[in-house]
Amino acid sequence: MRLLERIPRALARLARIRSELSLVAGAPPRELARELVGALGAVLAAERARALPARAALTTMRSLGKERQERSPVERARLRRVVRWADALIPPGPNCYRRVLAESALDRGAAMDLVVLGLDVGRTGHAFFRSDPEPPPSRYDVEFEV
Repeated sequence: MRLLERIPRALARLARIRSELSLVAGAPPRELARELVGALGAVLAAERARALPARAALTTMRSLGKERQERSPVERARLRRVVRWADALIPPGPNCYRRVLAESALDRGAAMDLVVLGLDVGRTGHAFFRSDPEPPPSRYDVEFEV
């Protein structure tokens, strides 16, 4: 399916989350909408960067984030939620590695944070920041810190 054919479905998803925008950390809807547009751009850049080896992808996205201001913990939590919303709009659906890359591009603190790539051999994996307030769902057979 071509990108232009996916737009109506993405707009429908966006309409569903629009009502939630004002609920995040008391921020005005206009500010969150601006944040969502920026997050969409970062998620699309992260999707392209996923084709690169992990170290190169992280270096590329972190270089963008180091130019940004560092957010407070509340602002970073809000950014994380907006990045989740943007990530959910991109086919084939949510991806933790893409979210980590996008957040790294949007916040100096995230760009300097340690990224953990956890793998369950023969099953699945998960990407997350070492400083995440919510621990990963499980321990992994192998964890790489980048």
